[in-house]
Amino acid sequence: MTDGAMPTPSALARELREAREALLEVARTLPETKAYRGTARAGWTLKHELAQLVAMDAELLHLAERARSRTAGAVVDLAGAIDLRRLRGRAMHAAQEMRLGPLRDHLDAMGERAAAAIETSGEHLQQPLAAVGREAETLLDLARAQVERARTSIEAMRQHLS
Repeated sequence: MTDGAMPTPSALARELREAREALLEVARTLPETKAYRGTARAGWTLKHELAQLVAMDAELLHLAERARSRTAGAVVDLAGAIDLRRLRGRAMHAAQEMRLGPLRDHLDAMGERAAAAIETSGEHLQQPLAAVGREAETLLDLARAQVERARTSIEAMRQHLS
């Protein structure tokens, strides 16, 4: 999906699932002791890499739900910016506290929920997001960032497994 064309929701969800499965395949070979090794990101461990993906999933799920609620006529104030730092922080902290096995299971489940949210957010994928602290301008941008982040996390883990 590098040509910039608008993917179908199912194609984007499939790409997210494939990237997450590739990540989990590598993560399943990662011993608990290596999960605490540093990465190229100052102060970050491999476990931080995994926890960040969970936080990004939580953000995507929240924004997709808000976008669907707005269209469905629910009273949701999206006129102002949505501050997602607390949501991401809580999700990342909870994931950081998990042992590696449960974290992998949680990452798998959250990835599937995020992919399903993409599939059901079809017409909302290109709606502008009002979110503080995000470079993503749409759900589409956020989903693409998820795929890319999974790929960079795979590389970070592979460096410690070789």
